[in-house]
Amino acid sequence: MKRWFWIGSGLVGLTYAFLIIRGLMQETITISSVLLLTLMAVAAVLLLYGLTQWINHILDKLYKKLLRMMK
Repeated sequence: MKRWFWIGSGLVGLTYAFLIIRGLMQETITISSVLLLTLMAVAAVLLLYGLTQWINHILDKLYKKLLRMMK
C-alpha cells in the first residue's frame, strides 16, 4: 500500500507542478489560483493517505477473521 500512496502522491505532485508552470507560462496565474491548486493537491494527498490506511485496516480485519476461521 505504501507504494501506491507514493505513486499517487508523485502523480499529484507532477500534476500540481504542471499546472503551476502552465499558469506561469501563460501569465494567467494568480495568488488565489495558486492557493486553490495547493489546497486541492493537499486534499488529494490526504485522501490517498486515508484510503490506503482504510484498506490496510480492512485487510488486517479480514486476515484476523481468516485466522480465527482456520483454527
